[in-house]
Amino acid sequence: MNLFCYTRGPVSLLEFLFFLAAGIVLYAICSAARRWGDKSEIEQNLRRQGARLRFLKRCRRLDTWANKNTARYYQIRYHDRNGWEHEAQCMTDNIGGVYYADDTVSGESAVEREAPAAARPVTGENRIADLEAENRRLKAELERSRLR
Repeated sequence: MNLFCYTRGPVSLLEFLFFLAAGIVLYAICSAARRWGDKSEIEQNLRRQGARLRFLKRCRRLDTWANKNTARYYQIRYHDRNGWEHEAQCMTDNIGGVYYADDTVSGESAVEREAPAAARPVTGENRIADLEAENRRLKAELERSRLR
């Protein structure tokens, strides 16, 4: 079977199906490579800001953006350099790079969540007693420093 010979008769059904399947596989490979490239580009952009990507989901079209033919749209979730969790809409383009919109803080800081219980402020009935004890301690320390 000579692929570049146009002198023979019409293409058989088997040849047509072969070229159709090859085209579909090639499209799937290029699409997957483009998505992988987008993910690494978004991760690299966030890393430059000191943030870490946690979740990435491809979207068809986002209302925030003017619909461009070459753009790809994503819903992302990431932690910034201070540990705050953000949700944002993201657009990547072959030429333009990475753009973000509707970036909102969606959760508490990972630093606060992982802090030991002793480092957190005391709440409830014991709070007043703790504040009074701290006030007495500070007054005593002030008196000692005046006597010196």
